[in-house]
Amino acid sequence: DADALIKVLETADPGRDLRILVNNCQDQHEAAATYVRLRTVVQKFLKRDLPLAGWVPKDNQVVNAVRQRRPFVITQQDGLAKTCILNLAAKLKGEISAWR
Repeated sequence: DADALIKVLETADPGRDLRILVNNCQDQHEAAATYVRLRTVVQKFLKRDLPLAGWVPKDNQVVNAVRQRRPFVITQQDGLAKTCILNLAAKLKGEISAWR
């Protein structure tokens, strides 16, 4: 599904700033393998090289937060999923500040 979405976005706005966030992984190794597979397909068929924005692991606390309809970064005390999202937010915030 990700490659189809990338194709639609690329068709609508060629050269758009797109990045890949791998979600629901067992660990960083699975995220890296998933990224490499998707990146290879995108390079081959769309002639684009999309950077990895980050990854978010499988986490039951995230599932529970969704059921409660609350953001897991608020409900979760501490955890890898929360850390990954906060790291991504900090990275993007730094890039946005650099644009100004």
